[in-house]
Amino acid sequence: MEHQDREVQYRCAKWLITNMLHSNEITIKEYEEIHKQLLVDFDPPLKSIETPGFYVQEVFEDE
Repeated sequence: MEHQDREVQYRCAKWLITNMLHSNEITIKEYEEIHKQLLVDFDPPLKSIETPGFYVQEVFEDE
């Protein structure tokens, strides 16, 4: 259960910083740095598939 908790907490935090980026509260550089730190702090089970900054580029590319 601990692995699932870390994954959920990580995903929620990532969602939060993605929204902060989208609302121009942080820059893409700040987003990438925070994302890297989230991977260290939460150590989510699926971290091997994460690339800091990539998700944001995919989602907001057309805007």
